[in-house]
Amino acid sequence: GKYVMQLSLKSIASLSEHAENKQVLLGVKDLLGAVEVGSRHMDRAVRVEAARILLNLAWEPKNKSKLLQSSIGTILALVAGDGGSITSQSYALQTLTHLATDTNNKIHLVDHNNGTVISTLVHIASSDTSQASMSIDATKIIGYLTCRATAWNIASVPGVCTTLSSLACRSDDLAQLAAKAIHKMATYVHYHPKTKRQDFKTVHAFMLQAIVTISYGTSTDVLKYAVKAYSEQASFRRDRIQMIGHKGLLSALSVLTHDENNFVSECAKEILGTLACDVAEARDTSVEKLLRCVPPKKNKVQQPRCYSPTSIMDEFHFDADFKSCC
Repeated sequence: GKYVMQLSLKSIASLSEHAENKQVLLGVKDLLGAVEVGSRHMDRAVRVEAARILLNLAWEPKNKSKLLQSSIGTILALVAGDGGSITSQSYALQTLTHLATDTNNKIHLVDHNNGTVISTLVHIASSDTSQASMSIDATKIIGYLTCRATAWNIASVPGVCTTLSSLACRSDDLAQLAAKAIHKMATYVHYHPKTKRQDFKTVHAFMLQAIVTISYGTSTDVLKYAVKAYSEQASFRRDRIQMIGHKGLLSALSVLTHDENNFVSECAKEILGTLACDVAEARDTSVEKLLRCVPPKKNKVQQPRCYSPTSIMDEFHFDADFKSCC
């Protein structure tokens, strides 16, 4: 009965806590099958033990690829929390966190079942019923998964940019994480007019709007990520043209030039100065007066761009990056 199943899985879970057992246990025949059965058991205590086994096994770096290939469905079912407990859902989220930090797993997780992983994470991050720790974990995972190879697909998932920008305007720990994820997207999502993807311009516009939204955040850390995101976009001429024509973006930057934080205000002024060079090519030329109000930027040595060491293929050239997305 359920007691036998619970005791069996509890014993395996205890064994899987020891480092020397993690890789060995994953090689045991039918073990993951038993864990899957346990994850769907009607008793919550059984599901908790199943989730704990997956979490313990995910700690071992050599297990991550195999665990993703064989148990992604089981993990996602536990993450969704349908009929489960908060504990099993929390364990499953932590498991997903370990898998998401592995560079070889990023693309597979983002592309799985047409963005199901990202959609589930967005729902958990923004749900009023989610515990604060789970919302934080879900937002962190979105950030972990965002890299050059995945950013466009993540930004393409409905509601991602809107939800993250909304979370970034909160006054808790979640705000900074959400803003950081948007900044990371801005590092890799760039506009190109000749793309074959019909949603390319729309996705880019949604991301720009997310940056505009977080420009009115209440946290200085969030505002710092906002100007960093603008700076990433302003590095490319095609992006600058889109920025100038995006409704509300220049006004948001103008507000940031008066922020009490020196880093935020100086960055905003510098970005507006950069955009002023391209205003003649933009559709809306009425912004010239706004740009003239910005003090000329001082000559500064361009600092080399830095990317997260956990991101896959972080160094890139724009044209090569665009071709890989088309």
